[in-house]
Amino acid sequence: MPKASENIIDLYVKFARKLLSKCSCLFDDFDCEIVKFLKITDIDAYGFIIDSYYLLEDTQLAKENYKRFGPTGPTKYENFGEVYLRVYGVLNACYQQQQAILQLCEKLGVKADVKEIKEFTLFDLRNTFASHTVSRGYNKNKCSYILDRHSLIEGKLEGYSSNHKSAIDFKKANIEEEINKWDILLASYLNKVSKILAEATEQETLFESISPMYSEVFERIDKMHAGGCHYSDVWDESAVCFVYK
Repeated sequence: MPKASENIIDLYVKFARKLLSKCSCLFDDFDCEIVKFLKITDIDAYGFIIDSYYLLEDTQLAKENYKRFGPTGPTKYENFGEVYLRVYGVLNACYQQQQAILQLCEKLGVKADVKEIKEFTLFDLRNTFASHTVSRGYNKNKCSYILDRHSLIEGKLEGYSSNHKSAIDFKKANIEEEINKWDILLASYLNKVSKILAEATEQETLFESISPMYSEVFERIDKMHAGGCHYSDVWDESAVCFVYK
């Protein structure tokens, strides 16, 4: 699987946002033409698509802030209230991204492993410690968990269930490491979605005179995503490609 970073995710989101914004300028009958351009069912589907990109853009801010300042925040006071807010916030920001990429794949016809996305480790942790903590599972399998608050300050999720059906169930993870793993999976699907958008511009005559071509911009982001090179500005046609040795 290709390497990914927040920068790559941000580039894919910016690519799509700029492309869709350009469509609003080029299309006279936007509702009708965007449906044909994206090959989607109806204009309502476009609402899901653009709102998903807004959500990805916003939730990236939460992730970037957490990675920069950690669970205690920029003040670095060991205030458990703030720590809980930041951890709950970043876990649910990632969950929102899960929902956004599922919508994008569904509406744009990208084949996705829904089970892999929904059952990703990060979301099991989120469901256990930041959503269904005292009501995990169903019927006779239902159990509850307790979270070690002191581990949160170290950026870890550690807790256990004493009433799990099999035995005492312990869970332990480094929050940032799990977010980084999610970034890789998210970026891989954003790559597939972005490819569809780039290919759509090649079939639309209104994009023929646009410079730089969106398909070329996508190719630059794709190369950076694959690793081994970097562009200072993917939107600059004259930008030099720096190749890593």
